[in-house]
Amino acid sequence: MHSTITSTKLRLMHRLIILIALVAATNFFFLRDLQAPVSSIRNSFCQGTRYTDRQTSPSHHAQHHLEAQTASKAENDTQEELGWHLYHDNGLLEVNPNGPHPIYELIKRGHEAWRDKLKRSSSTFEEAVDEYQRRYKRLPPPGFVEWWTYVEKHDVQLPDEYDQIFKDLEPFWGIDPQDLQRIQNDWGAHVGSYTIGRIPHHGPVGGGPDFNTAFRAVFSPHDNPDLPLHFKLRKEALKAARSGTFINVNNPPKVTPGGWISSCPPVSPARKQAIDWGKAPRGFMNSSNPKSFIYNHRSAMDPCQHPSHFLLHDITTAMPMDWIEDLPQEDNPSWHERWDGRLQWRGSNKGIWHANDRRWDLAQRARLVRWTGDGDVEGLDPLGENVTVLMPVKEGKKVGRGASIKREQWAGTMLDIAFAGEPSSCAPEMCEKLREIFEYRKYQDQTTAGRYKYYIDVDGHAWSSRFKSLITSNALVFKSTVYPEWYTDRIEPWVHYVPVQLDLSDLWDALVFFRGDPAGNGAHEDIAKEIAEAGRAWSKSFWRKEDMVAYMFRLFLEYARVMDPMREKLTYLRTSARSNRAGNRPTYEGEPVDRQLQLAVPHRLCPKK
Repeated sequence: MHSTITSTKLRLMHRLIILIALVAATNFFFLRDLQAPVSSIRNSFCQGTRYTDRQTSPSHHAQHHLEAQTASKAENDTQEELGWHLYHDNGLLEVNPNGPHPIYELIKRGHEAWRDKLKRSSSTFEEAVDEYQRRYKRLPPPGFVEWWTYVEKHDVQLPDEYDQIFKDLEPFWGIDPQDLQRIQNDWGAHVGSYTIGRIPHHGPVGGGPDFNTAFRAVFSPHDNPDLPLHFKLRKEALKAARSGTFINVNNPPKVTPGGWISSCPPVSPARKQAIDWGKAPRGFMNSSNPKSFIYNHRSAMDPCQHPSHFLLHDITTAMPMDWIEDLPQEDNPSWHERWDGRLQWRGSNKGIWHANDRRWDLAQRARLVRWTGDGDVEGLDPLGENVTVLMPVKEGKKVGRGASIKREQWAGTMLDIAFAGEPSSCAPEMCEKLREIFEYRKYQDQTTAGRYKYYIDVDGHAWSSRFKSLITSNALVFKSTVYPEWYTDRIEPWVHYVPVQLDLSDLWDALVFFRGDPAGNGAHEDIAKEIAEAGRAWSKSFWRKEDMVAYMFRLFLEYARVMDPMREKLTYLRTSARSNRAGNRPTYEGEPVDRQLQLAVPHRLCPKK
């Protein structure tokens, strides 16, 4: 399942989604007066069908099925006294051999978290304002009413889950907007950057003749951050943001240079543990280490908590690269029509420059291919002949410490993972060496890839552009990634996909749980099917073009405010009291801060049924 994206195509697609969001945002930014009556706004807010407590999510049936299956097994099997697994702050569950198979527990926790997130989601404008104040300790920005109108009109789900925007922009609140504008101008002059916005009285997106406000956003076309932010500098900026003051960007706090690790807290494992940049991490690819699984994917991605990520592998936007509406039906057969039970991956060896002075063998894609047994040659860290795998056990039974299996015997039956095409990101002599180390196969077309039940998704140079097509399929997706993305807070691991650690130490265990051993013994294909279908339903309902526009719309509203010298006074309107979900409603007084909102916002936009 491969597609080649040029940098030109990436920039064009990136601009397309940003321009769509910008046009939506300009319904606020570039119109002086809002003429729509209250009734029309109320009607637009009340359109669309949202998930209710009884119809919690596309994966509701998966949870019901799992609970029914668990209850049935509990009746038929003799229960054992089980121990507890250990949940660490780094997002990993450490397996207790005397506990149940952890995947049962992780799936149940995932469904509970997803159901709770949907249940507490704001369903009215008033609730959204209150939730915004509760999370971010300030009123929403100008244009929030128009953003909510878009959300309601296009049935955008989870309208409160935009914490990524807050995390990205909150340090800017501790910097003087005039300094931010100067920095923005400097970056706008860099070769390769591009700027999207509107000059007063001009611009392709329109605006009233009296509109005097400009909007500018500078973007980098590169698929990596331009510079690290030192932890101490970020901490001081956040402290200033909370107190309503500014740091002096011309005389910042004194910091000790340390590269990317300097972005981590001083007490974090990354700052405390010495990293040998010339060697593989301790225990690398040693499956006999204590077993663990991901229970919090965002924390498990954090390189500050997992220093080996620095070896093994800006402001977040909704990336449209390789976005699709749906897969052609002929390329996306149902679960039962997919006859190949192997774990599938094809891709190039991108992600790092391959040279003799680089640890390219630790790059994520090279490690994935080597994990199968390919590329195990002299000079590289040995994989080992045997692998310890947690075998599937029935609910209520102890999981144990796993069984030792021969990697080569299982890999051929259970895996179809390989580099494809020709070696890339390498000098000619190194490209030739890579041909000798790895088997490069042909790329698979969509029809061929559609026969597999299981896919593995890994990062490339940065995020994975392949995930959208994979999660839209009827196959189960295993995802191993170090980059949080715009939708990370809007998707649930173990409900819509199976999270996998960056070192792949849990991949054999998870794969065997769902598809069984090479003969299919112990398989939980019914649960695999439910997660696959839930992932596709999520993609169709939560990752639409409208959802990306809503994210960028909200991002532009927040970005425009934090860049404005008058930002402390810029809110969607003034209130004399803060609302809360206990039932107290705000009362509105005075003129709206944004002059375009010349109407009273109703307390409850949608009538109770």
